[in-house]
Amino acid sequence: MQQFWKTVLEPLLSAVRPRTLVEVGSWKGDNTRRLIAWCAREGARLHVIEPAPDYDIAELRRQVGDALIHHTTLSLHGLSLIDAPDLVLIDGDHNWYTVFHELELLDRRAREGGWPFPVVVLHDVGWPYGRRDLYYNPETIPEEYRHPHRRAG
Repeated sequence: MQQFWKTVLEPLLSAVRPRTLVEVGSWKGDNTRRLIAWCAREGARLHVIEPAPDYDIAELRRQVGDALIHHTTLSLHGLSLIDAPDLVLIDGDHNWYTVFHELELLDRRAREGGWPFPVVVLHDVGWPYGRRDLYYNPETIPEEYRHPHRRAG
């Protein structure tokens, strides 16, 4: 999502002024670092849900302290741990099952918690992921929802 920082994300953050942000999927942490810098300036908190981060979480925590809460788990578990998010960036597991259930979980938690549904930004909704699923770890998707797949180019 970092390629949309100046044109979409930073203006959106300025407009929404979220106190609790959630980033689902952070991979190498490029966007995470920008979000963390924004949170540190604005006094907000960032929850990052990333089961296999490719960056030093401890180093980021040393830099920003309590502004970063990292959940090293799958999104469908991690989202259930966060109360009242204001803004959620979804760029995790690129398949219908996961994204549908992330949105369903956000909706259910908002209704049950009595807080508003958060502003949600979805990444990778066009080709190819808008037309076919990607499974980072196919075993995490129930078999009845998994489409035929293979690891190939």
